[in-house]
Amino acid sequence: MKGVEIYRFAIIGLGGLFGLGVVASFAMTADTYLMKPVTQFVWREQGTGSSCNATVLKEAAISQARLIDFASDAAVAVNSYDYYNQATIIGSALRQYFTPSGQNSYVQEVNRTGSPIAFRENFVTQTAYRSGVPNIKEVGFLQGRRFWRVEVPIVQFQQSNVDTRRSDILLTMLIVALRPSEANPNGIGIDSISATQNFNKNES
Repeated sequence: MKGVEIYRFAIIGLGGLFGLGVVASFAMTADTYLMKPVTQFVWREQGTGSSCNATVLKEAAISQARLIDFASDAAVAVNSYDYYNQATIIGSALRQYFTPSGQNSYVQEVNRTGSPIAFRENFVTQTAYRSGVPNIKEVGFLQGRRFWRVEVPIVQFQQSNVDTRRSDILLTMLIVALRPSEANPNGIGIDSISATQNFNKNES
């Protein structure tokens, strides 16, 4: 008789555990698919770990300092390479700093100002550095997107198997706000670029 009672209690216990498992699974499924996603987070300061208030922004916060750093880094990146790794370095820089239409604009500008084939044939090594403070010339909205027109002065050195040349160039970039992605986490991208000779050579 005791064996029957023990067996009965075991069955009841297992049934109860199974029931709890079913309820827990249903609750997790409902929380995932039926309930609203979590919108409240506890923000903490990076240094101290103490909680702090967060400000919800309608668009990405892009400061002038960040914009200038972005434009400067892009200007140097697309103008520093050599005949051997030209395609690799430029391709990486275009994906990191440019929009798809900006990449086409850069290729057109390179074809206008110089031949990539001649670059390779003459074993050219090119380096560049920023020669002045970038100027945010214009800010506004273009086709619903915020944009900045930025001028970046650079000095470009080209050394070939024949000679060495220095060029003072003013790059004008149209930078637009973007949704950050894995390929471009910056939240901004260069939509067009043009190069002209820089007659103001005051370096800083």
